[in-house]
Amino acid sequence: MVVDEVAEWDRNSSEYVPVEELKAANDPRWQAMLKGEWNVHEESPQDFRGRVVTAVERLIDAHSGHRIAIVCHGGVINGYLSHILG
Repeated sequence: MVVDEVAEWDRNSSEYVPVEELKAANDPRWQAMLKGEWNVHEESPQDFRGRVVTAVERLIDAHSGHRIAIVCHGGVINGYLSHILG
């Protein structure tokens, strides 16, 4: 099953550059990330986190009492874990 809401923050980007490459090249996008700038994305950090938390919680509720696996990228994991950890 594919759950569209469990997608990375750059899901509609026309390219993918691993963050490690951005860092190694000192790319301006890496610098923007370090500064906490979020001006190149379609949704705010709050909207992203809300989307992720809602989707994961919905999956948990739908499979109560079962073990499930969610395959996703680090931004989704960070978004949900930050919700759990407060």
